[in-house]
Amino acid sequence: MKPEATDGELVCQARQGETAAFDGLVERHFDAVYAVALSRLRGPEPAQDLAQEVFLRAWLNIGKLKDGHKFAPWICRICRNLSVNWIRDGVRRSKLVRMVPMSDQIHDNIPAAAPDPAQAAEKSDHDQRLQAALLKLDADEREIVMMHFMEQVS
Repeated sequence: MKPEATDGELVCQARQGETAAFDGLVERHFDAVYAVALSRLRGPEPAQDLAQEVFLRAWLNIGKLKDGHKFAPWICRICRNLSVNWIRDGVRRSKLVRMVPMSDQIHDNIPAAAPDPAQAAEKSDHDQRLQAALLKLDADEREIVMMHFMEQVS
């Protein structure tokens, strides 16, 4: 069995244009980036858009990363900086992501079945209470909590 590639190896491959290597980086780090975005933007839709734009910017600038083993802090720093820009400029949705055509494969992975209405209402109520509690924290504390629960960071 082949050992899992390190971030440094995946970055090196991505620099050579191997999109599968970058996909591996996205898969490995998306939850952390989303957690940072959600802690800063306070909403799942803008956080999703921000996370997508962060990875798009990372792909476009992967050659600027000097040490591929530092991909995780680099991508989180991009996310923090971009979130500050979005908040300052009042941005709600990514303009950059909408300019990039998405493949049909992405749409194939979206489930067609709607959730049970009672479960959806319960989840919505739970999510609203959780979001209200998180909003009482400052941005840095929110980020720590989100990283702990989404990424199991100590």
